[in-house]
Amino acid sequence: RNRTISAKHLSGLAEWLKTQGETFRFVPPRIGGVAFVGYDLPIGSTDLVMRLLEEHSVLVVPGDAFGLDGYLRIGYGHPSLLEGLELINGTLDDLRKAG
Repeated sequence: RNRTISAKHLSGLAEWLKTQGETFRFVPPRIGGVAFVGYDLPIGSTDLVMRLLEEHSVLVVPGDAFGLDGYLRIGYGHPSLLEGLELINGTLDDLRKAG
């Protein structure tokens, strides 16, 4: 059951990332329920995560917590993953325009 959910959500994450143009880079993980997603936006990962949390109550982990600024750690096992991704589109658009 969990593998089915993870596979569905990983596919949804990959599809959403494709809709974001050149903003993100992503290599799908082979196992687990977490993906590191690189991004090209004019903001550090901790600042981006705090902005997403404050503006949309969407929580991801900043890559700089792992020495990877410019990346986000996204868990894709939560049932509302796709809803959360859609919530942050406006913030991403604003950051792309600023960059």
